[in-house]
Amino acid sequence: MRMPPSRFLLLDGAGVTLWASLYLGLGVVFRSQLEKVAAVIARTGTSLAAVAICAASLYLGWKWRDRQLYLRQLETARIAPEELWRRMQAGRRS
Repeated sequence: MRMPPSRFLLLDGAGVTLWASLYLGLGVVFRSQLEKVAAVIARTGTSLAAVAICAASLYLGWKWRDRQLYLRQLETARIAPEELWRRMQAGRRS
């Protein structure tokens, strides 16, 4: 991009400062809510971890099933080169 290193470092530093300030600012603004959430997590502990693990397992299982269906669909959508050549010679479009 033909940008001088000094300008890149200046813009990069400004971006990092903005990003960090935003997240730190959100932490300061929502401090009390975050403390309440941390207290609830501390009380529920194991049960919350079990729910999170179950949710993650269900999500991964769902994504695996979608992938298997997609791969099966790809297998059925293929056509042999010889069949394509015969269709082209016959003038069929589908």
